[in-house]
Amino acid sequence: MRFIKVALSILLATILLISLVFFARKQIALYSINNYLMAHKAQLSCIDFSLTSSLNLFVSKACINTLHADIELVNASVQLFSDFQIGAINVKAVNISAKTKLLAPTDIEQHPKEGNSIEHYLSKVAQFSLPMPITIEEFTYLPFYPQANTTKSLFHGQLDALENTINLVLKNNEQDHILSAEITPSVDSFTAKLNTDLARLAQFLASHQLTLPAHLSKGSTVEGKLATQLQWHEKTLTANSTLSQFSIDSTTGIEQSGPFSIKGMISWQTTITNNKAMVTVDEQSFISNKFSNKKLLE
Repeated sequence: MRFIKVALSILLATILLISLVFFARKQIALYSINNYLMAHKAQLSCIDFSLTSSLNLFVSKACINTLHADIELVNASVQLFSDFQIGAINVKAVNISAKTKLLAPTDIEQHPKEGNSIEHYLSKVAQFSLPMPITIEEFTYLPFYPQANTTKSLFHGQLDALENTINLVLKNNEQDHILSAEITPSVDSFTAKLNTDLARLAQFLASHQLTLPAHLSKGSTVEGKLATQLQWHEKTLTANSTLSQFSIDSTTGIEQSGPFSIKGMISWQTTITNNKAMVTVDEQSFISNKFSNKKLLE
């Protein structure tokens, strides 16, 4: 969520400043915008924009370089009112190329050291807002790979923020669904819906070098569909979750377990408040298992 917020803030600030300096020359525009972006440790390296016949702003290309990623905007339409206030922004494509790991040390250092960090970030989500509707029809995302000879995975998605609701869809390079999220912030509370495919999510995390230890993941596959509805209200987080078509299959096992297979469906409710968590599993949940090592079943 923090990455989305920072990226959208930088994109929005850039487009706002482009509007302000529209009648200036390109070099003056670059100087004016970069003077603002320096505070966000970002820089505008290229820009090409024009005014349409309907007196709206059209940005055919803009390149933004940050410490964490290089961002390219392609064909952004900015709706302008008669007083040159921005009414809405529609971006045809955004290309993001990461330059650091997803959880870089600089991000970890910025985590709050005092108080309840989970409550801190949930409150930030509730307070998140944008001054106007924004739609990104298509974005591509290339994770950071430390080794140059690594096979790279490109991800695709869509993002829109309309009527106080943020919708995000993430897909792999084959356009298979990885996750979708719908978040509706409301100053001191928010609701959210999350749907994800565990196998594809694991592949997405692996592309960021985020995997289980080898002795746990070797020879193992995890599949399932996770659907969660969240609500943050009065400093209490409640979640209703269902994990369907769930399975864990291991051909090598873990330590002395031998090969095994676990399948099932789990539905549960979670409540977190005052640093305390309560989990209730629904009665219709079930799990079946099959271990080759019979001693484990005795």
